[in-house]
Amino acid sequence: MKAKIERTFRVTTILNISAIIMGIFAVFNTYAGYKHIKDLVLKGFQIKSQLTEVINYYIASISPYIFYGLALFALSVVIRQNIDKSDYSDKIEENKHMAYFSESEEKLEKEDDDLVDDLIRELDEVV
Repeated sequence: MKAKIERTFRVTTILNISAIIMGIFAVFNTYAGYKHIKDLVLKGFQIKSQLTEVINYYIASISPYIFYGLALFALSVVIRQNIDKSDYSDKIEENKHMAYFSESEEKLEKEDDDLVDDLIRELDEVV
């Protein structure tokens, strides 16, 4: 079980690092897009007349990195929660198993007490 948790920790760490890298790429592409549009404006490009092209450029260059970064982060959260729940369910199953044996032991003790009481009554009758 401990090895499973360590593997999960490694996997979620790798996913989180990948999500951070995707975020860095998104920021870098935002800056690179800004520089590109700025250079086009200096060459005579009119933003107001082609605003949809500018928005489309930003969306096309940044959105994949944001989407995959969020997806990787969400995946790591889901994996972490799944492991936490499975650990919890394993502990519940173990406790149920122990509770079953506790109840069985209590029943046996009660039966033994009843048997001892019966033997004592029989001995009292004989004496």
